[in-house]
Amino acid sequence: MTERKTKKKNRKRPGTEWGISAKTAFVVALFCLVVLLAVFVFQILLLDVFYEGSRIREAKSMDSHIQEGWNEVNFTELFHDYANKHDLNAILCEVENGVTFVQMISWVNTGVRIYGIKGDDFNYYYQCAVQSKNGLYIEKRTENVEEEIDIRLPPKEEPYQSEGETAPRWEEQVMPFFSRKTERSAVYVHVFDKGGKTYMLILNIRLNPVDATRRTLLQQLGFVFAFILAVGTLVAVFLSRYISEPIVKMNQAAKELARGRYDADFTGKGYREVRELGNSLTYASQELSKIDGLQKELIANISHDLRTPITMIKGYAEVIRDLPGENTPENMQVIIDEATHMSELVNDLLDLSRLQNGTREPVVERFNLTGEIRSMTQRYIKFLEQQKYVLSFEYDRDAYVVADRVMIMQVVYNLLNNAFNYTGEDKTITIRQTIRGDLVRIMVTDTGDGIGPEQIPLIWDRYYKVDRVHRRAMVGTGLGLSIVKEILQAHSAGFGVESKVGQGSTFWFELKQDGEGQKDE
Repeated sequence: MTERKTKKKNRKRPGTEWGISAKTAFVVALFCLVVLLAVFVFQILLLDVFYEGSRIREAKSMDSHIQEGWNEVNFTELFHDYANKHDLNAILCEVENGVTFVQMISWVNTGVRIYGIKGDDFNYYYQCAVQSKNGLYIEKRTENVEEEIDIRLPPKEEPYQSEGETAPRWEEQVMPFFSRKTERSAVYVHVFDKGGKTYMLILNIRLNPVDATRRTLLQQLGFVFAFILAVGTLVAVFLSRYISEPIVKMNQAAKELARGRYDADFTGKGYREVRELGNSLTYASQELSKIDGLQKELIANISHDLRTPITMIKGYAEVIRDLPGENTPENMQVIIDEATHMSELVNDLLDLSRLQNGTREPVVERFNLTGEIRSMTQRYIKFLEQQKYVLSFEYDRDAYVVADRVMIMQVVYNLLNNAFNYTGEDKTITIRQTIRGDLVRIMVTDTGDGIGPEQIPLIWDRYYKVDRVHRRAMVGTGLGLSIVKEILQAHSAGFGVESKVGQGSTFWFELKQDGEGQKDE
């Protein structure tokens, strides 16, 4: 009971599953949200991290330029230009023993007050840089700064003056205003040796503009969100229709195909995969139509082949029962022959079914293929004499193979019977054996009307007839080529047919040799 309840819960009600349109819209909307979330995280939340990293990289780049251009004539000019370009307060000085300034090489103030560097700071920075592995020290700082700003107020209005007096004087008032704010900055210190002397580079890096930039980006993000959401909705609607419409049409056509309409239209438009799916379904529809036709033909042909012996057996049995003296060996032989033909037909159908289902697998053994074919031809002597056929077997030497002997001889038997049924008026049939390398090829040739190239792929189907008019086979049951195909495929053997209209046909198959018969002819 519990399992049944679980299964019922897991079953979805019809119409609750999402269609392509809904899933496409959901995926596009989800993608837009992920993009916006990524923009928010990187542009807003992590802006400080990226900005600080960028500013410190600029300081390192200036340090590298100083090292490269140390001996340049315009070194001081380059030093100032780079500091001003990247908004860096820079100090380059020569030091001795970490506390004594020999001389100030260069100094740049970009005009932006970050915080002052006191005399004691030089010694502190020098010690920190020297103690580091590569003489480099970076420090991030935050401090509260009081800033004095001059605020200009409108002038006071003087008392009203009568006519004739000078015009009133308007004077602008200036008031000092003190503000406190938090300054964020970084100090980049590098101590290095050049020409036997020690130098210290100090770069002041301002980090404050990030807050204002963040507020601006946050405002823009709202507009970007609305824009992406609108565009994403339009794209989702367009894509869902563009993808789902041809698939919906194919689904309807598939339902028509299930009802037996093999002319259903699966033509698909849109993406390449949809067009390929449409072409595949169209091809499948055509093949199903052929299979349906072959199935109907198979039923009709089997009914015909069964009806004929049943009619003859019934007729001869009634004659023997009703007419005195008709119980002759000849009449009884007819009944026996027709019953044998029916038995062969049923057995062939059963063999074909087992081969196709994989329940009859080859039992391999090593045997003399040439000797087996030679013995088979001997068993046809009486039949050849009665029907005036001419059968020859051409071979150079015996060939041994490893295969299922019974199955392979059934292949030769069926090919030979097929040749008896379709050979020409001269009733000549030839079996040839050729050896090339480690392969032995058996060919059965008749002198019949031949097969057209468009019909060759179809002759291996059950009961397929080139002339499309079913007639009872003189020898065999009409299922021989289908059985040949299944047996040779089970042996992974090569096989085929070479035929020209009006010049007869040659059916062949190849097997690998085993033993001494592997040298070329």
